[in-house]
Amino acid sequence: MSILTSQTGCANNAQPQSMDVSNSGKAYKILRDKINQNAEELWVMGFNSQMHVVCHELIFRGTANNCPFHPRDLFRTLILSNSCSYLIWHNHPSNSCLPSGPDITLTRKLIHLSKMMQIPLVDHLIVTTLNFVSLAEMGIFKGKRSAY
Repeated sequence: MSILTSQTGCANNAQPQSMDVSNSGKAYKILRDKINQNAEELWVMGFNSQMHVVCHELIFRGTANNCPFHPRDLFRTLILSNSCSYLIWHNHPSNSCLPSGPDITLTRKLIHLSKMMQIPLVDHLIVTTLNFVSLAEMGIFKGKRSAY
């Protein structure tokens, strides 16, 4: 399956440009250019029903090792862009892409909230300038098939 992406930002009537992010490795190649090496950032990429990107937006910028945010800010962006599903990604300025306990807790909380909101979370990527980890591919989503 091929996922199309638009420019950064949300626009309900934007025409997406074709970019293949049909797996986590291809998504990482696209996201790598946006990695902030000084502070953690949480980004969301929202998809329409054909898995075309309708939104790619920075949700929160944190500190060197922390990025607190409220889920309502994430879901506000998804709802306003009319997203049918989404992935989130955040960076680790330490260049360790291993998920922390809070990363896993956040992912499980978002999976639960996403079911309630009926906007499925398809993946959570942790990225560094050197590598990335897909929490879906690690099995954190338990029983949920990867969207790739």
